[in-house]
Amino acid sequence: VPILPFLHQPIELWLKHLLSRPEVVSEIEKQSESWGNGRADMADIFDGEGLRNLRAADGSQFLSKKAGQLQLVFTLNIDWFNPFGQSHKAISIGAIYLVCHNLPFHMWYRTENVYLAGIIPGPSEPNFDQINHF
Repeated sequence: VPILPFLHQPIELWLKHLLSRPEVVSEIEKQSESWGNGRADMADIFDGEGLRNLRAADGSQFLSKKAGQLQLVFTLNIDWFNPFGQSHKAISIGAIYLVCHNLPFHMWYRTENVYLAGIIPGPSEPNFDQINHF
């Protein structure tokens, strides 16, 4: 039973909003053309073995192109920051967010493309035991 409340926005609503923008779907489809291009150097997350070898629930390769489907890849991030900037006393709150890596790199961290999963309140970063109360 959570001791502290944890508020978040439903990811389904955010995904509907993200994918309702035609330029986003177009960019995601363009990016999927470069999957498995056999590059020796790693330019982004899709060049790594982990994603290339990832399997879907049916055993097929997750990143294989399937008609009418988008195989979306996200990273989960937690960053701590002082909401009042550097000029005020040290206060730290945490942002938990997802970034869609199917978009071109220059679009990853645009505010409109980042899913804010939640905020961990301050005034300081919790330790491991404290964070489990959320």
